[in-house]
Amino acid sequence: MKKREMFRFMAFGVLALLFLLLTACSESEHWSYEGPIMVTGGQVSGETQNDVFVFKGIPYAAPPVGDLRWKAPRDPYAWDGVKNTTEFASACPQYAGDGSVVGNENCLYLNVWRPKTEETNLPVYFWIHGGGNSMGTASTDFYSGRKIATRSNMVVVTINYRLGPLGWLTHPALRQGVNASDDSGNYGTLDIIKALEWVRNNIKNFGGNPNNVTISGESAGAVDVFSMVMSPKSAGLFHKAISQSGGPSTSSVEAGEAHAQTVLSKLLTSDGLGAVPGGDVGAYLRGKTAEQILKTYTVSSGTMLSGHVAVFRDGAVVHGGGFTGALAAGQYNAVPMIIGSNKEELKVFMAPNFASYTAASYQQTARRLTDASFKTPGVTNPATALTNIPGQPAVYAYEFLYGKYSHDEAYQPTGYNAWPTDYNGRNLALIYGSSHALDLPFFWGNIYFFGQEGALFREDNRLGWEALTNAIMAYAAKFAYTGHPGNAGGVQWEPWSNTDGGPKRILLDADDTKTIIVMSAE
Repeated sequence: MKKREMFRFMAFGVLALLFLLLTACSESEHWSYEGPIMVTGGQVSGETQNDVFVFKGIPYAAPPVGDLRWKAPRDPYAWDGVKNTTEFASACPQYAGDGSVVGNENCLYLNVWRPKTEETNLPVYFWIHGGGNSMGTASTDFYSGRKIATRSNMVVVTINYRLGPLGWLTHPALRQGVNASDDSGNYGTLDIIKALEWVRNNIKNFGGNPNNVTISGESAGAVDVFSMVMSPKSAGLFHKAISQSGGPSTSSVEAGEAHAQTVLSKLLTSDGLGAVPGGDVGAYLRGKTAEQILKTYTVSSGTMLSGHVAVFRDGAVVHGGGFTGALAAGQYNAVPMIIGSNKEELKVFMAPNFASYTAASYQQTARRLTDASFKTPGVTNPATALTNIPGQPAVYAYEFLYGKYSHDEAYQPTGYNAWPTDYNGRNLALIYGSSHALDLPFFWGNIYFFGQEGALFREDNRLGWEALTNAIMAYAAKFAYTGHPGNAGGVQWEPWSNTDGGPKRILLDADDTKTIIVMSAE
């Protein structure tokens, strides 16, 4: 080959390579929804809602019914054609407010929102709902991901997972010695892991980045966030974590077995039996309906199951030493974390019995129990323990104060009431204050608080609560993108420091017109 021809050949090759690279880059940088999307199991179609694409009720696992009840989730069954995913799936079985049992065991579905843009490689915000791990659902507009998707430019995923004794039950009769996950008793935990695996395998088709997943949860969802941190099976499936009003709570297998035996005894009593017919306890339990099983419980705090035991330290799904043991052994998923609580968490649980307190005792009891139940075990202890570990990424803590009672000893001595002090004769500022779950509207931008939202989110204080919402959503988005919330909300959010006098938690508050955000050394 002559030199001139060789140079022409090489030049053509370079140009061809450049064309292929540019084409690949172009394809990777643009996302469009022009038809069905392929996911595990088949194709799905969603809908356009103003500025987002929405896909509701995508199966991420096979229905956990029949022989699959009390087993680790399996892959979803394949379907023919295109599945229309424009309606929420059923909630998992749980009590309703009227004492009835609602929901369906065929409930392992998730929902996806993404902004109506062509961007790809977007961070993924993966939500685990709360409810004592015995109630709640992602099948609700309260957890609509539209505002997070559009304001924060992320792909939002919300999931249902098995609840109550259908999600967590450990008994020797349910163990077959073949599969450690099947025998673990941690079926709700495994559902969350299965949904994260679905994200890893499918979210790229929605323009999300499977290598930038932030898990977030509130209340029991925050407990489940910590279970992901201490689970060897979730390693690599998420890269940042946000815990809202929860903590690293686990139970021993022995406690779980004792609890399961109580459930079994109540079922036998209900059937008028002294022992399981034929001695096959597993078959007997699987032969019961979800309602029959749930009816062995009483409820507290509305519809949560009293005495329910969850997140077992089985050693296979959840570290056998729990959170402390996992950290001590270096066997945990070290990711950047945001850990927070509200100033007066317990008030929403105490509110139904408000009349039995004096104003002073109500306030004092709420603060004391909040510190003992949420602030110390849920924030101070894990933030301190994590920060002590060499190589652990930064941990950020917050305390949410909006709505607090004016006599509260906060950093503003005179305080501020977002709630009215006289609302049809009720002092809602005292009754609710900065209560459990009140931070959720500010993280999501969706206004809801147990039917009382109209009293709090008013026109006269709109500038304040909107500013605080924008700040909190900005912090969360910056954290999801980078692992550092920075000064996205207007004030630099410093990592937790174990040094005396060093920064600890950011205080999130607002008045009628503006945010009041400061770093605290307490």
